[in-house]
Amino acid sequence: MKAKYYILLGLIPVMLQTCKHEHCFDPTDPDCENYDPCHAYQRPSAKFEMLMNLWYTDKDGRSADTVFSDSIFAGNYGHSIIFNAIDDEFGMQHTWYVGQETFDGSQTPGRDFSTVTIRPARIPITHVIRYEADSICDPQDDGYDSTVQFIQLVKDYNDLDVLSLFRGAFEGSTDSFDLRFWASRTGEDPIGIAPIPTSRIDFNSYNFHNWGSYTWDGSSDYEPGVRGIWVKHFAVMNSRMIFSGPYQYVEPSDPGLNIPYGFMEILPNDRFELKYLFDEGYHVLRGRKIADR
Repeated sequence: MKAKYYILLGLIPVMLQTCKHEHCFDPTDPDCENYDPCHAYQRPSAKFEMLMNLWYTDKDGRSADTVFSDSIFAGNYGHSIIFNAIDDEFGMQHTWYVGQETFDGSQTPGRDFSTVTIRPARIPITHVIRYEADSICDPQDDGYDSTVQFIQLVKDYNDLDVLSLFRGAFEGSTDSFDLRFWASRTGEDPIGIAPIPTSRIDFNSYNFHNWGSYTWDGSSDYEPGVRGIWVKHFAVMNSRMIFSGPYQYVEPSDPGLNIPYGFMEILPNDRFELKYLFDEGYHVLRGRKIADR
């Protein structure tokens, strides 16, 4: 009887080990019956993202390099576009063809395309990768991939969607109002407002923050006693505009220096969203574009 008891005790670890994997169907677990060493494999891709050091803000005023999917730009306003590889495995070789320029590495230097003076222009961006192919998981792979995307440079700043007439309402409100942004010629730019090295422009606004028509652009004296806004903004891409002033509220010492800080983004179907720090608060305005200018 005692011998049988010892035999049963000896079988318990075997039974436990058997039960442990009885219902194991995890393809990533080598102990499972359906283990697949290639389950997580993906063939490397030459797809890439575009980066630009654009100020954006959340309610804490944080900012960082912005990844975006826009393909229409003004360029030449002190901000460069960087092209960045999404896949960058050890030993992978990258080659970039940015217009007529060639670069190596997983990321290109910043380019502002200020030398492109004939506009509108369509610039091809080609990314080529070479890598060691996985002969087990992907025997048909030749260790090479390439992709091309195009960016478009506008002729006139006002060709950008962000420089338009909009109607919107603050978050939590149903009272809408119109506001407008546009670029205008200056005396230093008598022939046009193309975003090229020889041109200078002013970015203007109307009824920002629903404060009426008086918005001071910072280029001239403001009317004494008027609670003005310095809407220091600029547009460099089709779908996003930056408000680059300090977000702290400095009135009443100087009512002309109430400067918003944040960004405006054009969404699908002519919708827009504007998020900014201003007038002692964080504001979100949403609505739609109602006219080009």
